[in-house]
Amino acid sequence: MDNTNPVSSPEQHIVLTVVTKVNPHDCVNHVTRTEIMQAHLKSRAVTTITHVALHRSQRHLLVGKTVVAIGAGGKSKHYLWKDAAKFGVKLVLVDSNPQHPSRSVVDTFLHADYQDHTRDGQHASTIVHLLREHLQDREVAGCFTWHEDCVPLAAHVGQALGVQHAMSVEAAWNAKSKERTHTVLSQQGVAPSPRLPPAVYTSPVASVKMVQEVAEALVKIPLPAVMKLEFGASSESVKLVHSIKEVEQHMEILRTVMHNDVQFHGAGYGPGQPVILMPLLLGTEHCVDLALYEDEVIAAFIKDKSTTRLPLFSETASVMPSLLTKDQQQQLIWAAASCCQGLGLHTGVYNVDMMMTSCGPRLIEVNARMGGIYLRNWIRLIYNVDLFHLALMCACGIRPALSGSSSLEEDQKDSDPTADKTQENGKDSDKGYIMGISLCSSRHGQALATTASPQHLQLLDQEGHIVFSQLDGDTTSDGSSFEKPFCNLAVRASSVDEAKSKLVSVCTKLGLETEESVLEVLSAFVQPS
Repeated sequence: MDNTNPVSSPEQHIVLTVVTKVNPHDCVNHVTRTEIMQAHLKSRAVTTITHVALHRSQRHLLVGKTVVAIGAGGKSKHYLWKDAAKFGVKLVLVDSNPQHPSRSVVDTFLHADYQDHTRDGQHASTIVHLLREHLQDREVAGCFTWHEDCVPLAAHVGQALGVQHAMSVEAAWNAKSKERTHTVLSQQGVAPSPRLPPAVYTSPVASVKMVQEVAEALVKIPLPAVMKLEFGASSESVKLVHSIKEVEQHMEILRTVMHNDVQFHGAGYGPGQPVILMPLLLGTEHCVDLALYEDEVIAAFIKDKSTTRLPLFSETASVMPSLLTKDQQQQLIWAAASCCQGLGLHTGVYNVDMMMTSCGPRLIEVNARMGGIYLRNWIRLIYNVDLFHLALMCACGIRPALSGSSSLEEDQKDSDPTADKTQENGKDSDKGYIMGISLCSSRHGQALATTASPQHLQLLDQEGHIVFSQLDGDTTSDGSSFEKPFCNLAVRASSVDEAKSKLVSVCTKLGLETEESVLEVLSAFVQPS
């Protein structure tokens, strides 16, 4: 059994092994004999036992820790806060809604009106005062957020509390501002060998605050271009533009439609924020979730995206694990890590959007927080790793050690000539695939109201037929120019082709799409050879 005692230095932990019981039989010896007779099972029993012990010891390290989370988010994050108690964490949730539904599932809930994010420094002082008043002598071990709007605010609070691995406010803003992200990285032409410098992965950007500035911006950015809010999230406001007229029209739409941050929660900092123009990147889009600890890459997970619904770049379908070659996956991982480190993000769990182009990886944007929507659930199902657990450990200054796997570990195994490959034929190494489509009210509203109601989808999920993830959208369209997906409907299968067939069959039975349209969306996913 592992018994962990903290030493005097807050930066270290010593793991002491304590003998609590000696059994007269040797179960490990017994299974080892079985493995000797069946070569493809080599090391599996000991590996499983070690993983279980490691997993429990890391859970033990979090027990009793007080962690502050800034921003409760919407429906898709409610289950997250409930899980904090399972880790033994005393979670303090701070939100601007005094009646937020998640207030009842956390250890401590505090209300602070922080909706005007232009005053984050003042809000942080208020929140720190509330924390000290309610927590008194309890030490805050970590501070983080999973809500995009609150990234700089969480950094302010963490710094004010003196949390050891708190994100710096500068790093938070480097990631939050899309213009700043590419500008800061473009100035970094040197990187530790053998990595490429962050500047290699960046694109030129042009900020536009007024219509009069459009012509000048387009001298720097060629058409067609991608136009988006500087502080946007979830692909809201993003549009492909082909002319000056389209740019001006989209700016007017953003000015009149996105007039407040309450209506478009998570879209940015309210009215008046700049838009930016970036070149259109050609290639395949991928989402990389990274766990960094003091600049070391602990884990990495890659999700492939299908073609988006242009001109608004709304997500259609995704698959995990990635179908890229191992070499391409490794390129994406190191590119994402290099960009995070270049922005000043050294310890935490981050979400990076990348394009794999004919010239290699290119950065779209960096989210200085955990990946949202269904990513945590998919990663748990495929890799048996919990992003939330990793985020809590990083926030508390505890170096995570994986008890499962990741894209990074598989790359390292492939590049190690001494690694044992005999396990690859075993069933446990076949993680299979998760493939899903995003459902939105404008395209699937009729089915969502009848044959594919949320209640029916939840039932199918409970019965194991699908993997259903409800987001923060609505089943009815509000008629606006932008909308969030309502949910993601996914299936698990042992191969890419089987996943396609299964997903098409489910969608057809539920009346969501015609068979041909689903196949068209999924055609980008090809079984790796």
